[in-house]
Amino acid sequence: MLRSFDKASGKILRLAVAIPEAHYGWRPMDGVGTVRDVLVHVTETNLMLGNRLGTKPAAGLARKTVGAGMNTAASSSPTPV
Repeated sequence: MLRSFDKASGKILRLAVAIPEAHYGWRPMDGVGTVRDVLVHVTETNLMLGNRLGTKPAAGLARKTVGAGMNTAASSSPTPV
């Protein structure tokens, strides 16, 4: 299960890095979240799941505040890609 989680997380991170910063505010239609909204949601969920499994997030990451600073692909990762 952890291998599958790591694989999926890696794909999401590569996708976030590949999306130009200017497109983070794009949404496919009214009433749908932006690219940034989706990435924040996935990150928050992953942090919550990790917490339930007993792991600690990287220094400076907190589930409730992770979205505040996520404006670019580079800021979506706690480590360089």
